[in-house]
Amino acid sequence: MNHCLCTAGVHKYLHGRTRNAISTLTIGDNLPDMLSFYDRASYYNLHDSRNTTMAKLYGGRWRVVSGDLGEGGQSVILRVVDDYGEYNGEFALKRIRNPWRHQRFQNEITAIKRLEHPNIIKLIDHSALDDVNSNNDKQFLVMPIAEGKDLGKPSRYKLYSGALDSVLLVSITIAKALQVAHLANVIHRDIKPENILFTGDGHDLWIADFGICLLREQPRNTPDGEVVGPQNYMAPELEAGGNLEVTPAADIYSLGKVIYFMISGGIVIPRERLHEKRYSAILSAGEKTRRTGILLSQMICLAEPSCS
Repeated sequence: MNHCLCTAGVHKYLHGRTRNAISTLTIGDNLPDMLSFYDRASYYNLHDSRNTTMAKLYGGRWRVVSGDLGEGGQSVILRVVDDYGEYNGEFALKRIRNPWRHQRFQNEITAIKRLEHPNIIKLIDHSALDDVNSNNDKQFLVMPIAEGKDLGKPSRYKLYSGALDSVLLVSITIAKALQVAHLANVIHRDIKPENILFTGDGHDLWIADFGICLLREQPRNTPDGEVVGPQNYMAPELEAGGNLEVTPAADIYSLGKVIYFMISGGIVIPRERLHEKRYSAILSAGEKTRRTGILLSQMICLAEPSCS
């Protein structure tokens, strides 16, 4: 099977990151008032470790087995089982650390429910969407466990170093899932290796973590100056932060960097420096690799007004 990105219309979707090209595809708490938004976030992160193991049951049914599935700045991932017995086996429960982020929690639930696609993470259960400050049932959602780990793990990304056919297969899968999201007016805004989860040892995957996604039909609620996006994979137009117009081009930029990360065996390319010899050298071996390099140069670029 030829996995060249030029096939199946995917190349057309990814080719060029200009706003015009993308648009044609259509794509209250108890803290003192003096605490700033970021003080609140720090407070919840600081106190979260005390509460994670204390609440053994979520939603009256999801019993914590262990907390070994990872954590981030805004959430912790717990391994749980269903005490109701409706679902067999173990699952991943994502507990939101900071209830101040409730709107983003609601957006994440809305986005996942909207996107029925085999390569977008499934939603098994979640806490009540109107339960902002509950002391008993924290904000959470339940998903399948990615037995194959995420692309950010060395054991996973090293599999793709120099393995262009496998890289392109994974890239096409991600691109098709993103296209579905963009057509549904969902912009992920956090495409990075850690959010590409593999179901097992093969190349089957899920795009996960819609925690900072943008639902284009909703008003923006990003505070002025707050930068939203994946560090090292963020499109340059997002770096100023605040309430600006975000397009699907931001996800395309991030995907380009993820593709390079795979091909290079774990190198994070800084900004738009693909043309520099130290980064472009690995894209010069063979015609297919060279064509992939041309594609990446049109993804990892400024969104003004042409990426050529």
